[in-house]
Amino acid sequence: MIGSMGIYIAFAAVSAAAVFFLLFSALHPRPWALTVSRYVYAAHAVGVSAASIYLLYALLAHKFQYYYVFAYTERTLELKYLISAFWAGQEGTLLLWALIGALIGLVILRKGKELQAPVMTLICTGQFFLLLFLVVENPFRLLPQLPSDGVGLNPLLLDPWMAIHPPVIFIGYALFLVPYAFAAAALWKNNFEGWVDEALPWSLVGWLFLGAGIFIGGYWAYRVLGWGGYWSWDPVENASLVPWLTGAALVHVLLLQKRLGRVLRSSLLLAVATYVLIIYATFLTRSGVLADFSVHSFAETPLRGYLVAFMLFFLVAGLGLFAFRCSSLQGPKQSPTALMSPYWLYTGGFILFICAAGFVALGTSSPVITALWGQPSAVDESFYTNTNAPLAVLLLLLLGLVPYLLWKKEPAPAVLKRAVPAVLCGFAGVACAFFAGIKGPFALLFVFAAVFAFAAALQGTYQALQRGGLKYCGGHLAHAGVALMLLGVLASMGYTGSEVVGLTQGSSREVLGYNLTYVQKISGEAHEHDELCEQCDAAGQERDIFEVTITRGNERLTAYPQMYTAGREARLMREPFIKRYWWGDLYLSPLELQQQRQGLLLDFAVGKQYNVRNMDVFFSGFEVPGHGEKMEVGALLEISHMGETYTVMPVITRIDNRWEPQEEATPEGGVVLLEGFDPDEGRAHLRFISPFEDRWVQEVLMVELSRKPLISVLAAGTLLIMAGTLVAFWRRLAEKAGRRVNR
Repeated sequence: MIGSMGIYIAFAAVSAAAVFFLLFSALHPRPWALTVSRYVYAAHAVGVSAASIYLLYALLAHKFQYYYVFAYTERTLELKYLISAFWAGQEGTLLLWALIGALIGLVILRKGKELQAPVMTLICTGQFFLLLFLVVENPFRLLPQLPSDGVGLNPLLLDPWMAIHPPVIFIGYALFLVPYAFAAAALWKNNFEGWVDEALPWSLVGWLFLGAGIFIGGYWAYRVLGWGGYWSWDPVENASLVPWLTGAALVHVLLLQKRLGRVLRSSLLLAVATYVLIIYATFLTRSGVLADFSVHSFAETPLRGYLVAFMLFFLVAGLGLFAFRCSSLQGPKQSPTALMSPYWLYTGGFILFICAAGFVALGTSSPVITALWGQPSAVDESFYTNTNAPLAVLLLLLLGLVPYLLWKKEPAPAVLKRAVPAVLCGFAGVACAFFAGIKGPFALLFVFAAVFAFAAALQGTYQALQRGGLKYCGGHLAHAGVALMLLGVLASMGYTGSEVVGLTQGSSREVLGYNLTYVQKISGEAHEHDELCEQCDAAGQERDIFEVTITRGNERLTAYPQMYTAGREARLMREPFIKRYWWGDLYLSPLELQQQRQGLLLDFAVGKQYNVRNMDVFFSGFEVPGHGEKMEVGALLEISHMGETYTVMPVITRIDNRWEPQEEATPEGGVVLLEGFDPDEGRAHLRFISPFEDRWVQEVLMVELSRKPLISVLAAGTLLIMAGTLVAFWRRLAEKAGRRVNR
């Protein structure tokens, strides 16, 4: 009852706080009304905190009478995963979002003085919707009977990185409500003085957390899932990428608005659009509309209509206020007089970010859009790469020019002279890429733009350090990170070499210049590798660990890729072996254990004759000999051997949704099996096993070996982006504190 009461109290209190802030503080300002509103909001924050603390207690204490605890935990779950179960499900993530939002509101009550009442009205409205969702889908609903244990956590979430990924994402989601609120409040009160100073730090830190969440998700996918990539353009992945791109545009137009007083309309609209896109991302992820197109999507939920109302309210409110004030918005304080003013670069970057967000949003929304006219369908990965790759090149070229353009009129030759070192670095990068095997003109242009942008950003960082110290380097560091990240994306996604091979125990294969040898399978408690035992215990599952040696020249590696089943559904999980080098990663991923027979597997066409081990084999066609419930398909063969012709028909039978081949004797004393067939093409896959070969099934480990060039460059780029954004946030906070002192 404590948890439910906390939600109900918080819902009632935030509803009252929204009304008080709106009617008394915003429309008819009175000091006592503002005080009452603050106390009521604080009561809401206490209610949300109480519900959150009690849910955490219920998870840790195994209170399986609550459906949420039953659905996402079990008694054997480790402490860190019991804690992360808080945000494993729909209701828990919404409660987490509400808790973060409540704490942000308390900060604004303490720090924000200008526009506080209208800002808090919108903060309370956002909290109202989140708590409404929790009233509809209560995490504390009771089961009719007390179970002895729970279902357990999704196996994909049994990883430390996934334990922190959702909170980081939701901190970013919650933070972006603040720029929206300040923009809407400025429009509401027709007061645009100071709103940028308030919105910019919140936008920076929101963009920082949202980006960090996206990068953590990519790292988790690369390190844990074993499919060899870090970004698959999954609709749910894209849902967070779109507001991150518009958030980048928002940060840059706020900086331009702060510097020149221009782009007021654009900055206001972007603040509105970014938060609306966050709600849209939540709708796509949690309404069930993408359940058939994404492995990450939640199933259909009764919250779908409420999520639409949430999105429409903030969309209509933001656009309505903008339309109401549009004609009275102030013009620019200062005009960009120089032809190559940074104004044009900021504007160009803003346009590129918006275009990229638009293309990603269009592709992500394709199932929703196409469903309006018929059968829903999704675009493939080529849509995203073809539309965004040219935008990435243009963005890199713009970033390369940023350090050389001053906020004053300057002749073009002076600008170009300062850019010569970075341009030369760009051409050097092209030469290195060409000798490394990259020959495509667009790819070489991409390399030039990335290296040019990185060198220019380093030059800008050095100049900023001399001018004002580390505090002024944030933008240049972030730009250097973008250049490295995109260069790493180009190399790792466009030039990955990979090959799939099957290995029997004790056998070796040559793959991508490496010799792979499958030494042994280490199952359960049979192995003596302490670090591998720890991994087994961490997942709460016994793992099959495959010892594979990788040799090339004098280099010898011992790899331990792993596979195991986890969860009540016994889902197959894979964990790759990754060896990191300066040039990239060597990535060995286990795919599956296949049961294969000895012998010769051949592809036969109807009406054709083949010679197989001194036998002439004519494939006449298919027969369906089965009757009743069994479904059987046979391949009718005429086999000539030692002057005699025999009719042989190997059969494949469907048993429990799988096809099982049955052995049929051949005239030479061996057997033949029908292992696959294509009646439309008239083809059969036949395996011939001689009398001298072992007929027993052997275990084959299917692995994929890949080389991921410059993946470390990509990782370094993401870290630089985060570091640069953090430095920029530090600078804006310091500037804001300095203005308060001067007042």
